[in-house]
Amino acid sequence: MLVDRRKFLNFATANTVATAIHPFLTEQNKKQWPPKDSTVFAFQQVDVFSSKPLLGNPLAVVIGADALSDEDMAAFASWTNLSETTFLLEPRLPNADYRVRIFTRQREVPFAGHPTLGSCHVWLAAGGVAKGREIVQECGLGLIHIRRAPERLSFVAPKLVRSGPVEPEILARVVRGLDLAPDAIMASNWVDNGSGWLAIMLRSREGVLALRPNYSTLTGLKVGAFAAFNPMKDGNSAQFEVRAFSVEDVGHEDPVTGSLNAGLAQWLIGSRIAPSEYVVSQGTVLKRMGRVYIEQNGSQIWVGGMVRTCVLGKLML
Repeated sequence: MLVDRRKFLNFATANTVATAIHPFLTEQNKKQWPPKDSTVFAFQQVDVFSSKPLLGNPLAVVIGADALSDEDMAAFASWTNLSETTFLLEPRLPNADYRVRIFTRQREVPFAGHPTLGSCHVWLAAGGVAKGREIVQECGLGLIHIRRAPERLSFVAPKLVRSGPVEPEILARVVRGLDLAPDAIMASNWVDNGSGWLAIMLRSREGVLALRPNYSTLTGLKVGAFAAFNPMKDGNSAQFEVRAFSVEDVGHEDPVTGSLNAGLAQWLIGSRIAPSEYVVSQGTVLKRMGRVYIEQNGSQIWVGGMVRTCVLGKLML
């Protein structure tokens, strides 16, 4: 049988390099893997709020992480350098299907949107079976209900812990931090469901996309900016454009934000700025293609999106 010489050389080189980089792949070291002082965990990295991989918001998820200490979780979350990393655990509450702990690079948080959907996706992929019709996640905020549809997952928006107009002195900082004209903001509101967001409404999608934040002026704030699509100019793939600027420690723009959109939906639908069902575009400036699906069902507002698995592997700690 003839073998293509280039394919053979590529194969041989790849195996030689792999053995050089990963000496545990040799026969001698296979017997010693994993190291005796390490624990191995299943691990996935997923992309949330996008139909196409690499165009949403990434999330690292460690499965069966009950043996990890608080310090281990915090250190690993800092090392991944993602906006959030989650750890799937056995539930403590009888009604919960699983428990999740959510860590940013700096701290643990009680709730976040894209970690909720991403963690649920991984739990289901790992063989999780819900006790009831809806999946129930236990987290620092309590129990979060999640429903599964053929194309996406959705969570019930948590109740707001802070709402109402943004105070004038804080709004003035936002105006300076986003370099806005005084009359550029049409409306503002706190949309804080435990994540600390405030939101401002601008006059056009173009104005939202043009924002260039001065993070030093916005220190300590989490600001969401949005505007409605103009169907004639912006098309009809979504009804609102959203951007999220977080300046708790180091300022950054979040690609796609479930918690912000969950709070925003309660304000917009409640004040009839938005219909009971709409789609949000987010991440455009960051070259992402985030889509968040909002739907009111009775007294509940559901926040949904697609999740795609990008990395499967094992973690040794």
